Amino acid sequence: KRAIALELKASAARRPVEGTGLFGGPLTLPIPGGDAELAFADAGRCFNVNSLVTGGPGEYRRQDEAVAELIALGLAAGIGEGDMRSLAATAVDWIDSDLSPEAGGAEDSYYSARLDPYRTRRPPSATVRRPRALDGVSAGLYRAIAPYLCAAPDPAPMVLNANTLRERDAPLLAAAFGGKI
Repeated sequence: KRAIALELKASAARRPVEGTGLFGGPLTLPIPGGDAELAFADAGRCFNVNSLVTGGPGEYRRQDEAVAELIALGLAAGIGEGDMRSLAATAVDWIDSDLSPEAGGAEDSYYSARLDPYRTRRPPSATVRRPRALDGVSAGLYRAIAPYLCAAPDPAPMVLNANTLRERDAPLLAAAFGGKI
C-alpha cells in the first residue's frame, strides 16, 4: 500500500498543473518590430469527428464504436439522446463513401435539393467548423458540442491524455468509457 501511495504522489507531481508550463498560457516572444504570442494546447483533448468512419478513400464506412462514443459524449455534455443520434447519423453520412442515408441521416440527395444546394464532404473533414451545415444541427446544439470536437486528418479513434484533462473535459472521459462513468 505504501508503494502505491508513493507512486501516486510521484505521478501527481509529474502531471502538468493547469496554469503552469507550456500549457499554462501564451508565451510572449520578442521579435523585431514587436512581440509574438505563442500558445500550446493538447490537440488530443477532443473527439475526432473523422473517427466516425473506418476504411480508406472511397471505402469509408460507419464505425459503430465511435458513433457510440459521440452519443455518450453528447449525453455527458447535457445534450438529448435524440439530438445526438441524429447528429451522429448526419455526421457519418457527411464523410462516409456511400450515398445511402443512415437512419436519421442525410446524403447528397437531401442537401442538393435545398434552396442553397451543396454536397456532403466525402473524404474525412479537415475542420469542425461546418457542422452547422449538417441537417438538424442547430446553433444551440453546435455550441454545446463544439468544444469537444476536432478533425484529425485521418479516422483515428479518440485517445485521451489523462495528464492534460481538466474538469470541463469530463464528457470526453465519459465518452471514452462508453458513458459508464
